[in-house]
Amino acid sequence: MLDSFLFVWDPTVNEWESKFELLRLYKSSNGNTSVPRSYVTKEGVKLGAWVTTQRACKSLMPTTRISMLDSISFEWDPIVNEWESTFKLLRLYKSSNGNTRVPRSYVTKDGVKLGIWVNTQRSRQYLMPMTRISLLNSILFEWDPIVNEWENKFKLLQQYKLINGNTNVLNRHVTKEGVKLGNWVYTQRSLHRKNQLSTTRIIMLNCISFDWDPLMRKRKTTEIKVNNGCDLSNSPP
Repeated sequence: MLDSFLFVWDPTVNEWESKFELLRLYKSSNGNTSVPRSYVTKEGVKLGAWVTTQRACKSLMPTTRISMLDSISFEWDPIVNEWESTFKLLRLYKSSNGNTRVPRSYVTKDGVKLGIWVNTQRSRQYLMPMTRISLLNSILFEWDPIVNEWENKFKLLQQYKLINGNTNVLNRHVTKEGVKLGNWVYTQRSLHRKNQLSTTRIIMLNCISFDWDPLMRKRKTTEIKVNNGCDLSNSPP
């Protein structure tokens, strides 16, 4: 007789299945199961709190419930999933821009603050699981973009030296890639005069016979010419 009008023999089971159905509807509308903890449905069901409980109780949960949640791609660890999703966005950025130097203010069209995320990865390198480090290394992630930037400009200076035979880049010189190489060269000389350039960088520049003071060299050349009788300033017209 009770069965004839669908008597609820185990209200706990029915409640779980009802909330699962609400989660399934949430997934259908939002594309994920990352329900905010404070989220309450229009029926007054605290779905966010329920979802958090499922994650915490996974090890005690019946296999049937785990299977039901898995059937809707339930995110058992949304933090891990979020990291992997953001990593995919970084990989797309690298594919489009050729580097992982994402500006701090950069936000994707989906509203993901990718620039802030990238800076966070750099600051947490020594606390990060090796699996994540390996993933980032697989796309040649730049852990220290300042060091990489210096080395990239040094390579451009090497190319300039090969083509022009010297390192006397004009201050206004800009490469075809838009790099202000002239300004960079001037900065290296300025830092060297102030003893603010690392020994490693000085050695690298010396290896390509970098001209630390082109004006001084020019003056010396002029003096040599004068001493050899080549000063024509007082010659008759």
